[in-house]
Parts: sequence; C-alpha cells; structure tokens
Amino acid sequence: MSKVSGFQLLELLIVIVIVGILAAIALPSYLSYFTKANRLEAALTLQQLSGALENFYIQNNSFKNASLEILNFNAYAANHTYQIAIPEVSNEYYALSAHPLGKQATQDQSCGTLILNAKGEKSITGPGKITDCWI
Repeated sequence: MSKVSGFQLLELLIVIVIVGILAAIALPSYLSYFTKANRLEAALTLQQLSGALENFYIQNNSFKNASLEILNFNAYAANHTYQIAIPEVSNEYYALSAHPLGKQATQDQSCGTLILNAKGEKSITGPGKITDCWI
C-alpha cells in the first residue's frame, strides 16, 4: 500500500477561502491608507500655497493678481488626485481649495473639497468632521 502525499481538494479550497477572507479585510484598510495620504499631501500643498501668498502680500501689499503660475505652484497635487485652485482672491483676502478627483473623490466623500482661507480657517465641503479631514 503506497501513501500519496499532497493536498486534497478540500484542503486547497479551505486555504483559498482563508486567503480570500484575509484579502477582504486588508484591502479596505490599504485603500483607506492611500486616501488619507493623498488628502494629507493636498492639505500640506494648501498650507505651502498659503505661505507663498503671504510672501506675495509682503512684496505687493495685496493678494490681488496672485495666481498658481505666478507663485510657481502646480494645479494638481498628490499624484493628480487633487486639483489646487485659488477660487477667491482680493486685496486683503484669499481662499484656497483642493478638490478631489477620480477615485479620491469616490473614496473620500466624507471630506470632499479642502478649503483654507487668509484667516487660517480650514473647512470642507463634505459631511465629515473637519478634525478628521485636516491634520
């Protein structure tokens, strides 16, 4: 009588089910990590842009006429997952925004667009908490 070694079909199916369960648990955490990392990079870009605008104000005594091009900032941040804009600018005030694009917009609906103004006030367009969206 010879002994056959190897996996039985039932054992192989059990291993496949276990790997599938582990993947189903790990994948959302993995995607959440990238969503948060992209949001953090966009928020940091807005803060850097705010600093550049303050320097522009010191040199020109006004925020007016400031643009991403003049300040040498790219219109996209975080690997093109956010579009950066200066939607409002005047002599004494500005507002900056980082609007999520593509998968980022789908996966980060609770935060939506990040907004930073001249007073340093941070806000979002989504239904989430500002403290969860801005670090």
